[in-house]
Amino acid sequence: MNKILVIGAHGQIGQQIVTMLAQENIPVKAMVRKPEQQNLFDATTVETVLADLEGDFSPAFSDCSKVVFTAGSGASTGPDKTLLIDLWGAIKSIDLAKAHGIDHFVMISSSNSHNPDTGPVAIKPYLVAKFAADEYLKNSGQPYTILGPARLTNEPPTGKIRTDRPENPAERIVSRGDVATATLYCLANDHTKGQIIDLYQGDQSMLKNWQNLPPDSKKHPYCQGDKISHCLPATLHALSLPARMNEKTVKDQYSATTLV
Repeated sequence: MNKILVIGAHGQIGQQIVTMLAQENIPVKAMVRKPEQQNLFDATTVETVLADLEGDFSPAFSDCSKVVFTAGSGASTGPDKTLLIDLWGAIKSIDLAKAHGIDHFVMISSSNSHNPDTGPVAIKPYLVAKFAADEYLKNSGQPYTILGPARLTNEPPTGKIRTDRPENPAERIVSRGDVATATLYCLANDHTKGQIIDLYQGDQSMLKNWQNLPPDSKKHPYCQGDKISHCLPATLHALSLPARMNEKTVKDQYSATTLV
C-alpha cells in the first residue's frame, strides 16, 4: 500500500498533517521517537512507527510512496541537536527516500532559510541547518517540494496564504494549520515538485495566491496560463476535503490536533 510517511508526526505541524490525512482516510504512517508519543494516535486508525532520526529508521519507509519531513530538535535543545536532527536527520531521510524510490519528498523548512544571515540571530544555527538540508535535497535527485513557512502561530487554518514576503515584519506569520493544508496540496499536485514555496498569512484564498504565482520564479510552483486555476479545488476533491470549510469544520479539525 502506498502510504504517506510523516517524519516528526508528534510535532505541532506533524500532528495536524496526520490528522487531516487520517480524517479523509488517506493512508498515513506517523513516525515518532518515543513510545508515549504513540499514545497520541491510539484512538485513531493511524499507523505509527517508532524510530529515531539519530539511529536506523530505514524500516519506516516500507510501503510508503511519499514523505513529509517536519521533524525538528525544538527550541529547548542546543546547537548539537539542531545539527543532528534538523540537518543530519534530514540528510539521512533524503538518502533513504531515494533508496526506497519515494515519489515525492515534502520538506518543511523556513522562509528565512534562503539566507540565514538575514534571519533572527537567536535561531541562526537552525536556519543554517535548514539551508544546508534544503541545498542537499535540491541537489539529491530526489523529487521534492520545499515549503518555507514564516513565523508560526497556533491559529486555526484559514486556507488563506500569500507566497510573497510582506514588507511589514509583523505580517510575516502563518498558522501551522495552513502549513499543513499547503502540505496536503503539494502531496497531491506533481507540479509543485522541484519548487520552493514560501508561506505567509494572507487575505485571499489559497487558490488565488497559487493562481497568481509568477511562472518563471524558481521559488514558486510552475504554472502556465490557467493550468493552475482549478488545481486547488481538484486537490481538495481528490483528498475528499471540502473546498470551503465552514467555521465548525475548521474548529473541529483544529481541536482534533493537540498542540505541544
